[in-house]
Amino acid sequence: MQIQADSLPLATDLRRYHRKTYTMSTDKETYNILHEIYQKHRRNYRENADSKQMCCMWSTNNPPDQIVETEPFNDIEAAFDIVIDEDDAMDLYDMFLKDAAKRIMQIQESK
Repeated sequence: MQIQADSLPLATDLRRYHRKTYTMSTDKETYNILHEIYQKHRRNYRENADSKQMCCMWSTNNPPDQIVETEPFNDIEAAFDIVIDEDDAMDLYDMFLKDAAKRIMQIQESK
């Protein structure tokens, strides 16, 4: 099937469409797995809203002193076959799930 550029508002939209479909499934799969892990751990802390922020996998009323090697990150490491160091843990902790999924993909590519 061929998409005609004149059926789109701008010719550049066609280029964006192809670029997005090339990476969307991997992004979406990574996000979906991360979201399942997020839901599992967020439920342990009723005080946390469903804001899609990584920090909600830990208590926000009594945050942990150390987040490396905690259960949420252990689950993420196992699910994506990665190792999360202290710097990555601090960065991921402060991210929204969408950004964290992208960062996880970068960690996977760099190993």
